[in-house]
Amino acid sequence: MVDNTPDYSFGPRAEIFHQLIGDGIFVQEGAAWKKSQAMLRKHLFSSSATYGLEQLAEHVENLLARLPLSEQGGVVDLQPLIFDLFMGNSSARLLGRSTYTLKFGDNTPESTRNRKFAENFCIASEGLVRRFRGVPFHNMYNPARFRTACVEVRHYVEDFLAEVRSLKPAMVGGRAADSLIDQMAQDGMSDDSIRDHVINVLLAGRDSTASALIWTLLGVF
Repeated sequence: MVDNTPDYSFGPRAEIFHQLIGDGIFVQEGAAWKKSQAMLRKHLFSSSATYGLEQLAEHVENLLARLPLSEQGGVVDLQPLIFDLFMGNSSARLLGRSTYTLKFGDNTPESTRNRKFAENFCIASEGLVRRFRGVPFHNMYNPARFRTACVEVRHYVEDFLAEVRSLKPAMVGGRAADSLIDQMAQDGMSDDSIRDHVINVLLAGRDSTASALIWTLLGVF
């Protein structure tokens, strides 16, 4: 696929997904896709990237803390917890600071905003699935709730980018300087391009990874 990008087409995918992920790698074709693929591989798999299993462990511990004690019995719906697990993990790697959506009881303005972002992301991603299933009538599904969620998700990432733009490298305080959004900003990419690529990778880091784990658990148990 890398060597023969002109031979492949995504059809109406760009139109279906545009409201949320814009012009990111998931909807690009040809030379644009190849360029984005090389850029993301450079940043996400570079030897200087420090985010790994140690950082993931924190979010796994948060997941375990949300599970009820065995003597309480009953049924536990793991699906939303697993989605929250990978939202927290992916946001830390991509934005430099986790949403910590698995933590509860914290009603600070930042925590409330993070939870709202996670809710909007769920609404938006579910809306994309409905639109994709509706091809070629995908534009018939475009409710206000879906449109608002897409706008809010994009604004959330834009706020992180504005913070990155306002800080000098030595002043990142509290943020991971090797996050994807920081690295792309240092490359001189446009704000729109950075926002779109971050949301694209966040969609993969949360939805694709969580879905794979959920289906694995379903098959095992």
